[in-house]
Amino acid sequence: MSQPKSATDFILRGLFLPLSRQNLLLSFKPSQFFYELSRVSGYPEKTLRDTMSRATRDGYIVMGDTIPQLTAKGLKKVQPFVAEKLPENGQLLVVFDIPEERKMMRHEFRRLLKRLDFQYVQQSVWVTDLDHRKVLAEAVKKLELKDCVKVYEAAPIKL
Repeated sequence: MSQPKSATDFILRGLFLPLSRQNLLLSFKPSQFFYELSRVSGYPEKTLRDTMSRATRDGYIVMGDTIPQLTAKGLKKVQPFVAEKLPENGQLLVVFDIPEERKMMRHEFRRLLKRLDFQYVQQSVWVTDLDHRKVLAEAVKKLELKDCVKVYEAAPIKL
């Protein structure tokens, strides 16, 4: 799984699995949940508490009987961080050539690749061992980049 970057992403990922340790801590020992999350994320506990309140207010989280749960909106936001590793050392290779007149789309696409923890190989070539095919397909469609982006599944060759 790739690492989330924002405080909201850390909170939502902590709640992704029902009855996970993080989910139970938040329900029964919230101060320990925020302490541990602060230690792992580097965000101050107050920022994480405020973010939790904002995420609840924005409809990403609802309080179940005693356990907080992600809403459909919350699941959609955290989805990029729950990709499975590709089997047999597989990798996704993304190659793109987005024209200068569409540079805003190029910057947006690069930001997405960074957020998904793709590794920069060289100009316009990125790679990951996580299966982000769905997220990439949605982004390419949304940003109208079908003619500019190619995604390959590859495996390293031992020499």
